[in-house]
Amino acid sequence: MGRLKPTLILGGPGCGKTTALLKIVEAAFSRGVAPDRIAFVAFTRRAAQEAKERMVEKFGLSIDDIPYFKTLHSFAFTQLDVEPGQILDGAKLAAYAKAEGLELSAEYVDEFGQIETTPTTDDERALTALSLARLTRRDLEDVIIEANLDYEYVSKLADDYELFKKQSLLVDFTDLIVQFVDEATVPQFDLLIVDEAQDLSKLQWAMVDKLADESKDVYFAGDDDQAIYSWAGADIEHFLNLDADREVLPTSYRLKRTVFDACQNVINCVDDRYPKDWQPHADGGEVDFVGFLDQLDMSEGTWFLLARTNFLVKKYTKHLRAEGLPYIMATRQGLKSSVEVEPVQAALVYENLKSGKTFNGQQLRVVWDNIDTKIRPTTGPVFEDAESYGIDDLCSTGFDPTPSWLDALSISGGMQEYIRAIRARGESLTKQPRITASTIHGVKGGEADNVVINQKLSARTYSSWVDCAPNEYRVLFTAMSRAKERLIFLHSTNKANYGVERILQ
Repeated sequence: MGRLKPTLILGGPGCGKTTALLKIVEAAFSRGVAPDRIAFVAFTRRAAQEAKERMVEKFGLSIDDIPYFKTLHSFAFTQLDVEPGQILDGAKLAAYAKAEGLELSAEYVDEFGQIETTPTTDDERALTALSLARLTRRDLEDVIIEANLDYEYVSKLADDYELFKKQSLLVDFTDLIVQFVDEATVPQFDLLIVDEAQDLSKLQWAMVDKLADESKDVYFAGDDDQAIYSWAGADIEHFLNLDADREVLPTSYRLKRTVFDACQNVINCVDDRYPKDWQPHADGGEVDFVGFLDQLDMSEGTWFLLARTNFLVKKYTKHLRAEGLPYIMATRQGLKSSVEVEPVQAALVYENLKSGKTFNGQQLRVVWDNIDTKIRPTTGPVFEDAESYGIDDLCSTGFDPTPSWLDALSISGGMQEYIRAIRARGESLTKQPRITASTIHGVKGGEADNVVINQKLSARTYSSWVDCAPNEYRVLFTAMSRAKERLIFLHSTNKANYGVERILQ
């Protein structure tokens, strides 16, 4: 198609990468390029969705006007002869594992909405090795050896898994990319933008190369300093060796000087990286060290409480519950509020019903389902989602609303204490919480006024850290660079910790 030389947009934390990419799209529009001749593909749903929403808002387009703003997997799916029912999702995989007698880690959600998982099993590690070999286009035997797994067992499991998919006419998410590379007919584009390119695997780069071959103008965007998915097969070397003109976004509109300098001290420990001439948007900012969470006043501003592993995130949520602080956490549906869980909503709606307010049918069913069975009538009312209901409707079967929520609702003691603590602090049960407790990977792309980083590490991560593994420095840099105003490190008495004080001296 007479391709121009690609351009690589290097955007550090808070440098306005999405805004810069939309300006490229706007320039294409001014040249008369139609929206359906533009492809914007990204590694994560979050990045693709943000670009799509901002396109709709900025240019007054409909979703149908921009059919090629998608994740790579979604793009591949739309170009292949595959039906939605053929996708091998989690439920189908669990059914297959049960039929084959495979042991996979279990997952459940506690009453606070937080995900709990059992330890990863050998069967799950085997399936992960199979997927990783395909994503990285490496020999399965090499991946098996690295993972310290039994070759004969994993090879047989891999053969059985592939046979199951073939006989059941199912495809997994990796199959979508493989089939796209091998079979798909690619639309021609005047402009192709590949966001989060630092996170692409070798297989995904093959898909991108196929798209680029049919595109006149190509832009890659990303930041090698935030390439934190090497464990999932990301091919950072490919990103670092792109044959492309480079543009560095010059200003971080998030970071202030003190936090910026601390971030630079960490990332400069990585030798193989793109040089970048960029600066903070203002002087100021703070870097602090504290021993315990209760030394922090989290009553104002937005907060990220970050840790390297889920186990340490639980330490955060335990503290937040005791303090009566609403927070956002990881659930099966993504990051959700701790006050969105049923017991909290039941208490909130019940008390407001008693004060004369009305709610929709879905909210009334939550209350009804949480009423103590000892005082709840056996026959419940029918609540329609679109209708509004008041306390009289709740009592239409003879329910007596005299008791407070503490006595009327079947809520555990721990949840009761949490709700009472929230109210004692005067925190809202309806507003979006200001505090997020998460792993570092879970908030990539986000920002907060204050960022707290637990320095404690697992034995495995610590081993990589002391070996100066570039990925671990990138992970720490990514965590630190979420902070708009204040960056706070928690001291750890455990030997396995970042010891970041030495780097920041």
